[in-house]
Amino acid sequence: MTQLQQLNDLLAYATAHGRAYRRIYGMDKDAPVLTIGSFSEWQDIPLLSKSDLLGIPLAERSFLPMSEVDYIAASSGTTGTLPLFSPRTHVLEYEFRHDIFRFSGAALSSKLVPHQQELFLSAGGVPAPVVILDPRNPAVSVRLAQDAGVESIFAFLYHMPLIIEHMVRAGIGEQIRFVEVAGHTCSRSMFDAMRSAFPHAIIISTYGISEVERSPVGLPCTAMTEEHHEQHYHAKPDCYLELLDVESGRCIAPEIGYEGELVVTSHTTEPAAFPMIRYRTGDKVRVTDTKCAAHGDWSFSVLGRLETDFIKIPGGALNAHEIERVLRMHSDTVSDVFEAHLYEDTAADRVRLVLHLQPHPGADLKSLVTEISDQLRIGPDSTYADRVRAGHCSPIEPVVLAHDPLRKPKRIIRH
Repeated sequence: MTQLQQLNDLLAYATAHGRAYRRIYGMDKDAPVLTIGSFSEWQDIPLLSKSDLLGIPLAERSFLPMSEVDYIAASSGTTGTLPLFSPRTHVLEYEFRHDIFRFSGAALSSKLVPHQQELFLSAGGVPAPVVILDPRNPAVSVRLAQDAGVESIFAFLYHMPLIIEHMVRAGIGEQIRFVEVAGHTCSRSMFDAMRSAFPHAIIISTYGISEVERSPVGLPCTAMTEEHHEQHYHAKPDCYLELLDVESGRCIAPEIGYEGELVVTSHTTEPAAFPMIRYRTGDKVRVTDTKCAAHGDWSFSVLGRLETDFIKIPGGALNAHEIERVLRMHSDTVSDVFEAHLYEDTAADRVRLVLHLQPHPGADLKSLVTEISDQLRIGPDSTYADRVRAGHCSPIEPVVLAHDPLRKPKRIIRH
């Protein structure tokens, strides 16, 4: 079956069953199901957003009886919107791991849903325990994992500092052979910390979306390395990815270096609790290859959240990826993990930037932020220092970052 046929069948199925897509597309109850005969017609199908789904009750968004729904996933709400609750049936979504590593022992996991990781191991013939990380009692969790003979870690990235601290303290870092992180983009310093703590481990990152049933939808093309710590992803089978040009609102052909919003369609051939059609992820990605050598499809890296990581300010934009780039230039002084708090005075057309940083011992933060201000690009031809001189920005104020392992971090926070 061709990809176009799969998309056509999915569209027909989604508009024939349930009321959700008929409501989204403004279809009368007696209207025939939607079908397409070309990719051009496919691009005329309306894009779907989280706000579209928030207005539809959960029961109406489920294509299956609730007795057949395995679990309910919830989005994090880090962008400030209400969390979206989504029905799920597919729990065995990690078979790709077997192509990367041969599992034989126990795992420590902070990823949801807990039984999903245990089911993955048992389905692969490894009846090993999965210890669930309690971030409020990490020492106890790591001690249990140690007693179980832990060899693998499946974790949200913001839990890794806790895991690293307690595994190194327990002296078991060298026995870890596989590490998989998810939740947000991995900084260089975070990768270096994992590599130092787990010197013998394969380290990968997956790209998932809590609203999409077949998550993770982006699979690692290769493991992360010291030379190439930025993870590149390709589409999971049965997921169709598009690149949306945010300015024009149209999807464009992916070419190396192109940037845009990732659009996901999950066209599973099995019964789905809620098939996702042309869903706007809100994530900005960059195309890294038009044809992945190992997997055939185009690949990408994740730059950040469009809503929170790219903030317009007078004379340009504050870009979380750009802040991270500049911080890496000062790796002997500071980590590239940060929070940028932006305070806006709209009446004066002026912004105040408080940069929360992780300095190394003895670092002079005041001198550092002066250099950062000169190097941080706000527009094609201007820096943050230029905007300060123009009177549109206040000098950067440095603050030591307090890590909170109980919440997913934001890189830019607008006040």
